[in-house]
Amino acid sequence: MGCEIPKVDCNLFVFQIIVTGGSLKDSQTALDVARTDDSLFCTVGCHPTRTLEFEADGEDPDCHLRKLVELATSNRDKVVAAGEMGLDFDRLQFSPKESQLTYFEKQLDFVSETKLPVFFHCRAAHQDFCDIVRRHRDSIAGGVVHSFTGSREEAAAVLDLGFYIGINGCSLKTQENIDVMCSIPSESLMIETGQERAYSGIFPLDPKILQ
Repeated sequence: MGCEIPKVDCNLFVFQIIVTGGSLKDSQTALDVARTDDSLFCTVGCHPTRTLEFEADGEDPDCHLRKLVELATSNRDKVVAAGEMGLDFDRLQFSPKESQLTYFEKQLDFVSETKLPVFFHCRAAHQDFCDIVRRHRDSIAGGVVHSFTGSREEAAAVLDLGFYIGINGCSLKTQENIDVMCSIPSESLMIETGQERAYSGIFPLDPKILQ
């Protein structure tokens, strides 16, 4: 694969890691990585900034979706969630709004078929995100809206939908961000990590993690 996969050190209290898929190709790579260690698992889905790939090179979008479904259903021992999927209106230069809306909703058909929980992405698109999810809520097993940067009211709406909220360094850049995070019940909160130098300079406390 051209990269060295670090072994999971359970002495650092890391017992399982989920490798995120952001496109069909990346989801296959995430699965390949997950198969290198019993502690690794993965997601399958298309990030909102990658939705143009549904139509790349003249491919039938339904065929592209079917490939995602088949990748997930044929590897259920390692695929633990659908995603990353959702809406990102902060980065429309990568994928226009209409494409994101169309293929987020189409991927929720994939969610309904696989019964997998969802790894959601929502950036500057709260109302559209909630409108789409509400239409499909009965067929969504559960999920987390990750890297949350929304308002207190938006956090409450996510919780009303029955989802967890994931936070990382991107969620803690301002005092307003921190105040919002403090409003989320601990039982609905998930703490995320990334590379040791990612997310606004927030570092792990134990220096062994950086070795």
